[in-house]
Amino acid sequence: LPNVLTKILTYQEKLSNTKSDIMCNVIQGNLWINLKEHFIEPYTLPLLVYFDDLQIGNPLGSHATFTKVGAVYYSIPTIPPEYSSKLQNIFVAEIFHSTHRSNCSNESIRRNILVNYKIYLLQKFFILLIEVTVVTSPHSEYYLTN
Repeated sequence: LPNVLTKILTYQEKLSNTKSDIMCNVIQGNLWINLKEHFIEPYTLPLLVYFDDLQIGNPLGSHATFTKVGAVYYSIPTIPPEYSSKLQNIFVAEIFHSTHRSNCSNESIRRNILVNYKIYLLQKFFILLIEVTVVTSPHSEYYLTN
């Protein structure tokens, strides 16, 4: 997506400035508004993190057996709507055997994702930034700030 950061920030600003009783995005909610007050960084993007179980090669669903895997993926909810549902804008964070989730905690899986994501961003995208901080809210939404 050409000029992706500019498009995201423009749409995010538009959403933030829209005053209505109807919320159409997570950044219009009280949680985001309260968290945003604590950020001093000029650019803060929300990340929505999702989890789903699936079974490889099973057309009937994920209610089963040995080949069940868990997938954690994320999206940026402030990508403009015309781009948000495209597969290229839904990112896989981690795939693991589902038994690992029952042997470990959800928190350890989330922590692993956040640490790896932070390192990946530092190496690939935000080389000029001094530090990337990931803030975890109590509602399992993640915010990436520079």
